[in-house]
Amino acid sequence: SLEDTLPNTDDFLNRTLRAWSEMDVDGASWQHPIVTAERVAALHNKGGRIFAWTIDDLETMRRLIACGVDGITSNRSDLFASL
Repeated sequence: SLEDTLPNTDDFLNRTLRAWSEMDVDGASWQHPIVTAERVAALHNKGGRIFAWTIDDLETMRRLIACGVDGITSNRSDLFASL
């Protein structure tokens, strides 16, 4: 499954936050399955932005918007425009 190929999300979140503290970085782009409201909040609390990719269905777009992502990459801008 796709979930099995993704990094451990807690470790990935911690590595992202460490990288932000070490580099001049203010955002991250993650595959949408690892994005949760809690992880978005953690990144926002550090002053960063989070973008998700690639989302081509309304259900996932709605979930990510509810999580508070700052941007979505999609091949279906027509769907996004309908939200």
